[in-house]
Amino acid sequence: KIVERSNISRQTFYRHFDDIYELIMWIFDHTTTGCTIFDDNKDFERSSVSFFSNVQKQSRLYRQVFLNDKDQIFYQRLLRTRINYAKKIIGTKHLTDDLCFSIELYWTGHLHMVKKWINSGMKESPEVMGKRAYESLPAVLIQYYR
Repeated sequence: KIVERSNISRQTFYRHFDDIYELIMWIFDHTTTGCTIFDDNKDFERSSVSFFSNVQKQSRLYRQVFLNDKDQIFYQRLLRTRINYAKKIIGTKHLTDDLCFSIELYWTGHLHMVKKWINSGMKESPEVMGKRAYESLPAVLIQYYR
């Protein structure tokens, strides 16, 4: 359906994207500013509010993505992207096993709550969600997100 509605050939689509999930990641990166929002803005709480606001603007898309992501392909790619970006911000010389554990645990929980927020109709405001995301940040990670 995507290629039909876009008026492009399948070849053109696959020249740019490996699969539908890569397209969705591209959309995610370009509509929510992806992970860079947490780098460009050192205020993690404000960055989180901006992230949730942008996801809310594209709520219909993400609700469908998560509903149809039965094998969690998008979720796993998004999680891997978040974890890798966090490690990049921190830098390899600072990464310990404990710190890697905290990064993975935090971002797994964060994305679970994003998915839950989307699927429950986004009853809480982006401001509330951003504040919660910030307040849930483990102490060991806070120094890297200030």
